[in-house]
Parts: sequence; C-alpha cells; structure tokens
Amino acid sequence: MKTEFLNKDNMILVGISIRTSNAAEADPATAKIGKIWENFFANQIFSKVKNQINEQEVISVYTNYENDYKADYTMFVGHVVSGIQEDFEELGLEAIEIPAQKYVQFTTESGAMPNVCVNAWQEIWKMENEPNSPLYQQRNYKADLEVYSMNMDPKQAIVNILIGIKE
Repeated sequence: MKTEFLNKDNMILVGISIRTSNAAEADPATAKIGKIWENFFANQIFSKVKNQINEQEVISVYTNYENDYKADYTMFVGHVVSGIQEDFEELGLEAIEIPAQKYVQFTTESGAMPNVCVNAWQEIWKMENEPNSPLYQQRNYKADLEVYSMNMDPKQAIVNILIGIKE
C-alpha cells in the first residue's frame, strides 16, 4: 500500500451509523458493516443528503472507539457537507463532526470489494505493533476514514484509508 502523511481540517458529515466491533464483524450472524452499506445504497441515502461538498465521494468513519480496534466502535457512512440540512433527522439521517487531525493515508492496490478493505485493515492492525511502521504507538483512535468513489468498480476498487494519529 502507498503511504502518505496529511492533515485534514474538521469535517461535518451527514449519513447513517451503527455500533459494532471487529469480533461482531467476524461472525456473519452479528456483522453489521455490510448491512449498513446495503442500507446506504438500497435506500439511496446519498440522494437524501443535501449540501454535499463532493457528491462522488462517500466516506465511512470509524469513531467513538471504546478503547482500540479490538473493542466497540461506531461506523458511520455518509457525505461531507458544507452545512447540516434542517430536515436531516426527519429523513432518518445523523450528523457527525470530525475534528481536524493528522492522518496516515494508505492507498490500497486495486482489488475486489470488500476484500481490498479487509486485507488493508489487517495490514494496518499489524503495523501498530511494528516499531518501524508509521503507526507504531501513533494511533489516536479519534476518527479513521475510508474514502470511496461513487463511481468505483467493486471488482477493481481502490480505497484510501486514513488513520488518525497523534500530533
């Protein structure tokens, strides 16, 4: 994976969320991440979000970590917006604000979804314990992002994964 350090300003997103854990995601009976993506597209959540800054970009956010990646966290799927629409709650949407922070961005090789993401995350989790990696003792567990193109081919997806790190 290609690696790059970058800073991002705070962002406001509107979309939908679930609470889960990696242990729950490992069991098809309790997995929720695939279902939130199905909901996002089946119910055309993307068309309900107003004031989108980039309609072609969908962002999933991993936040509100109970501790680290082994514990519960919130997974949010939505769009960055320039302002929150008045009727967002009536439409079944939520809003979150991601604080400005420093990230290590990992760009995956082209691959089939969801395997390209699963493989990337497994590599990222290993890096936390490797002294020469950019993540060694650096994750802040405030917010991690996956950035997708609405036009991506799910059989040849390239995903940017941004891991929040300490300043």
